[in-house]
Amino acid sequence: MFALCISLFSLLLGLIIAPKLMQYTKSLSFFEGFVSVFIGGLVLFHIFPHSFSDVGFWALPLFISGALIPIFLEKTQGSGVFTLMFLGVGFSIHAFMDGMGLQLHDALPIESHAGHEHNHEHEQTTLVWAILAHRIPVGLFLG
Repeated sequence: MFALCISLFSLLLGLIIAPKLMQYTKSLSFFEGFVSVFIGGLVLFHIFPHSFSDVGFWALPLFISGALIPIFLEKTQGSGVFTLMFLGVGFSIHAFMDGMGLQLHDALPIESHAGHEHNHEHEQTTLVWAILAHRIPVGLFLG
């Protein structure tokens, strides 16, 4: 429950910062470039290799479509009803999966194997911090 409250606070923080950030076009350009490079590197060097090892060949067409759909929507200026519906469904699925990640942190059982017990809390704590940290850019986008 605490992580959910912090998630909502992070989202509100992004909404509060957005109007102030829009005044500074240089900082906005730097922020957009930084996020693009950071997310691109994260996806290319961390997420894609894990996806490829888990899913196999199907990760490649999914990765390509995930990269091309936003580019296509940006080129078409994204003003149609289909585009708005597509974005709404995409954001809803994304928010649902974020919520599942936050809930998973609280629901992990303690496992026992090889003579010791542990619960992978360190892995889930990293996931929670990643979810919380990316809520600020979501708030910036919505603002």
